[in-house]
Amino acid sequence: MESKLETKKLNILVVFGTRPEAIKLFPVIKALKKYAPQITTTTCNTEQQKDLSNPLTHELDLHADITLNIMKPNQSLNTLSSTLLIKLETLLTDNHYTLIIVQGDTTTATCTALAAFHRKIPIAHVEAGLRTHSLQNPFPEEMNRRLIDQLSTYKFSPTNKAKKNLEEEGLGDNTWTTGNTGIDTLLHHSNTISTQDQTNYLNHLNIPTHKKLILVTCHRRETIGLPQTNIAHALTTLSKQSHIQIVFIIHPNPNIGPKFQTHFKNMPIICLPPQPYTKMLTLMKS
Repeated sequence: MESKLETKKLNILVVFGTRPEAIKLFPVIKALKKYAPQITTTTCNTEQQKDLSNPLTHELDLHADITLNIMKPNQSLNTLSSTLLIKLETLLTDNHYTLIIVQGDTTTATCTALAAFHRKIPIAHVEAGLRTHSLQNPFPEEMNRRLIDQLSTYKFSPTNKAKKNLEEEGLGDNTWTTGNTGIDTLLHHSNTISTQDQTNYLNHLNIPTHKKLILVTCHRRETIGLPQTNIAHALTTLSKQSHIQIVFIIHPNPNIGPKFQTHFKNMPIICLPPQPYTKMLTLMKS
């Protein structure tokens, strides 16, 4: 990274709040910590998804140095954002960070980038440049990632297409194509899962090993309503085929998960709660 930041010791804050952010920042944080003491790396979990992110951080041995405890049931995006900005203001006022790293397009990432921008702290955006070119899909993530890219000093794109998106928007300075860090985490952990581990876990969950396994997760806001009904109908139809076993992961969002459970009542579909990361990889490998 060619910048004046290289000439002095860095005090870097890495902020995450959801399960996907923790997964994708895991290899970044591990790499940064190898450069101590030249780089001081502090991790902050806003706990936007406290029930999902906290178990994962323990599983990955990625314990946060700072937690903000901002999760509340069914809070609106505006309430979440205002709470985040207030708590981040205190955090950034009490410390002198030279760089702040965020990932993806969550409310945590957006508010962190905005709070850092207001205090003139450089921002690095992991997974920059993703675009659907529709502000309503995904919502609010499409707007979030556009805002973060506008505010960021350094942008790390997962693909050349994402980097090209930034260049076409006039945001091509200090931009690199790095690949998807989520794949680094996946490969690191999936290589430890054996065929016997897969069989043992399927047996533990009473999932028949002789059938074709279809593993499903579905939790986006855009699915609420008719799309959710259509998805449930399609999966119900598939589940009637004797050689297929559908395993559906029930998301804790009260507007989504319980409704799928209602659709699948008395159907041969196995519904499971959110799985630990390595257990989810075990199911994926099966």
